[in-house]
Amino acid sequence: MNYRKKGLKFLLGVIVEDEVGRLVLTHKDRLLRFGAELIFSMCQARQIDVVIINQGEDINFEEELASDVLKIITVF
Repeated sequence: MNYRKKGLKFLLGVIVEDEVGRLVLTHKDRLLRFGAELIFSMCQARQIDVVIINQGEDINFEEELASDVLKIITVF
């Protein structure tokens, strides 16, 4: 988990400074593997629309948990 990415710092800056009105993503996990919900919460607090183009199918809790565990194992 690298939160020092230049693009992420830029995105946080424009969100905090209210310089963006809409955040458009191709996939939810392209923003951050983990922690995207924090960015989404910041956007909601600043009344910034978040648009995710490829949302995929809805998965149940067990499938999402298994996917998250595999992502963690892959990272480490």
